[in-house]
Amino acid sequence: MKPGVHALLKKQSDWQKQRKNLSWAEKLRQSVVLRRTALLMRAR
Repeated sequence: MKPGVHALLKKQSDWQKQRKNLSWAEKLRQSVVLRRTALLMRAR
């Protein structure tokens, strides 16, 4: 596996571990932000 790919997978794993400990309200807020960002990126 390329070093860059390994680093990205590690970063994603760390993010998922941090997200696991968040409250449902914060998880919902993040999902709304990510959805809006995705919609804006698709519109370009």
